[in-house]
Amino acid sequence: MNKLKQLTGYHQGILYAIGYSDGNRVIVRSIDKWYVYTISEICGNTPYPNNYYRDRDKTPQWTIKSAKLSIPALADISDWQGFCRAYIEIHGILDTTRGGKGLRLRIYGSEDVLTAIMEHLPAAPKKLQYITNSIAGGYTGSTCAIYYQSSLEVLTIMSWIDGEPKNESVHGRWRKIINKKHSE
Repeated sequence: MNKLKQLTGYHQGILYAIGYSDGNRVIVRSIDKWYVYTISEICGNTPYPNNYYRDRDKTPQWTIKSAKLSIPALADISDWQGFCRAYIEIHGILDTTRGGKGLRLRIYGSEDVLTAIMEHLPAAPKKLQYITNSIAGGYTGSTCAIYYQSSLEVLTIMSWIDGEPKNESVHGRWRKIINKKHSE
């Protein structure tokens, strides 16, 4: 039996962003196999493509299941920089404000996770936005979001979360947006 390696804040951020408990195991599922394989390195289990969700997303989602993992309490997170890096990679959107005048970072998630993230990001706390969407077929979903719309705050956050490990494809997209904004 493989021994569980030490979880970093980055791993914990992945677990919070796309993991969930199902009885005595944790399941992590994502279209981007980077995150599932990153968790695989910790628990030693083998990821697999899950075609169950193909109709919705038109691509298989990578999945890993492990009884060796558990999702920690937010109070037990010690590496907030790594946690925020993973969580924002997965649930953050970096773009420009309307009219393209500045950078904007939007982060989505539950109220408790976003409140904890705001306490650690190097920026002024923001008002939580409560979002409800109705989808055809009768499903109503709700989430929360925080918006950073000051280019200086966004750049400060992006610099602070930079580190290793990271999903280079996400950070590459972010660099293009930031570099384009700075070249204007």
